[in-house]
Amino acid sequence: MKIKSSDILKILGIVAVISALTIQGVIIYRQQTVIAAVTPDQLRHKLEIYVPSTVNINQEFDNQAVVEQTLRELAEFFGGSSAQEIRGCWISGNGTPVFEKPVICFVYCNDAQLEQGKKQIRKLAEKLRISLKQESVAIVIDGVMEFI
Repeated sequence: MKIKSSDILKILGIVAVISALTIQGVIIYRQQTVIAAVTPDQLRHKLEIYVPSTVNINQEFDNQAVVEQTLRELAEFFGGSSAQEIRGCWISGNGTPVFEKPVICFVYCNDAQLEQGKKQIRKLAEKLRISLKQESVAIVIDGVMEFI
């Protein structure tokens, strides 16, 4: 996909005008072509797994050890992993809201790792679902959430 800088400037035109007024100088634009290239080894895919902070649906527990084990397993498979704590609420199967602080463990992978990586993250989610007695565990693959 080729994008000309003049196309970008059309979008950012108001910024250029504000800058010109602020600086009170002359701005000269040079036309360039920006080329976006994708190589097979780029880590273009993101896989995420939500590690619950509750067991038996709504009983709080310290999920630190589970998060560390999840990060370790992901790192062993993908070469590295990261985590981020969030706050959330979901409605359980019996209709009651469950507030918790899940941790999102995530990895980035290349095209070659993606298919096997999907299997790995689904397998890990199923293991967490059973061991933590969850109705489901959320995973996200390239921005699309599913429940295991």
